[in-house]
Amino acid sequence: MRSVIRLTVVPCCALAAVFALVGARPAAAATSAPVPMANRQNVNILNSDTVVISAEQTAGIMQPPSGLIGSMDTGAWDGGSNPPGGDNTLTISLNAVRNLHRIELNSGWGGAYSVNEALIETSSDGLVWTPQPHSVSLPDATHTIFTLDSAVDASFLRLTGTQYDDAAQRWIISQMRVFGSPGSFAADQHLDLVAGGSFIGGVTLATTGMNITDTTLSEFVDDAQSLIKRKVLYNIGTGDSLTLTFGSPFNMERFGFMAEPTLDSTMQFRVETSMDGLGWTTVLTQNGGIVRHANFFDLSPSVGQYLRFTALTVTGTTDSRLGDVFVFGSILVPEPSVLALLAVGVLGIPRRPRERRPATRRSA
Repeated sequence: MRSVIRLTVVPCCALAAVFALVGARPAAAATSAPVPMANRQNVNILNSDTVVISAEQTAGIMQPPSGLIGSMDTGAWDGGSNPPGGDNTLTISLNAVRNLHRIELNSGWGGAYSVNEALIETSSDGLVWTPQPHSVSLPDATHTIFTLDSAVDASFLRLTGTQYDDAAQRWIISQMRVFGSPGSFAADQHLDLVAGGSFIGGVTLATTGMNITDTTLSEFVDDAQSLIKRKVLYNIGTGDSLTLTFGSPFNMERFGFMAEPTLDSTMQFRVETSMDGLGWTTVLTQNGGIVRHANFFDLSPSVGQYLRFTALTVTGTTDSRLGDVFVFGSILVPEPSVLALLAVGVLGIPRRPRERRPATRRSA
């Protein structure tokens, strides 16, 4: 009788077995790829460790990315009165091509120093600028929302005030967010993945010990929370922690947060990752060195679905606070050679055919 060899298709979860067979480690046989995101319109593209914000004026705080991506408590940008040339101008270098569609501003000063209209321009090189037609919404005294008539891909964004609440053209921004048009996209390694409304499967936040004000835990991790609210984790003490749970695992590479002025700059903290929320791997232990506004730290690369921040020691009598939390990373894709090994070593595993037994005649 002729023998038959069948090919068995093995699920992706068997990939680790393939690496074991060929004597290679998955981490060494994979390349990084962007993390897929579900809703581009829900991701604040200013939440990045490479965004640079500059202004023609020198007044106020302008430490990129500055308080414009954090909370009102980190310190607002103040363009000052009677700015050079008559108007306040902000220029944002995104350091990547981004899709731009909606811009939301919060003055945080009772509307006394908001802008009611602006010239909005985009550029691919920061040299040649294109004005973008748009509509404007003023939902309350402190918020201004610009929506471009058509979304545009650009690397630079410039806003120049044209109508102000203040007669001396003073413009103050406590918080600023920029979103793309609706649709899925891939978030590169310099775009924050703590975006509950866009990360496939969502993102949730849980805390132990510390308190939260003006927002819920779900709003804290939602870039698209509108209108923009003040969000602060406060009263952070020794042993307090926060845990982020992502909808799917990825390679966690950087961690960051917005430090409020009262945060203990000598605070020691630990960052851990986990695949199941039970077993944890330490990927960072930091001893002080915290500055006001944005702080970013490299992690020992680790694939995980959970990230936990724990304050190990907090000194001083001030109320230590965080204004926002960031996580950056990628997914791991096997190298083509590994896929070939997978095809040869797994897909070609023969399966023994079932033996056929001769039929027996039943008696009447």
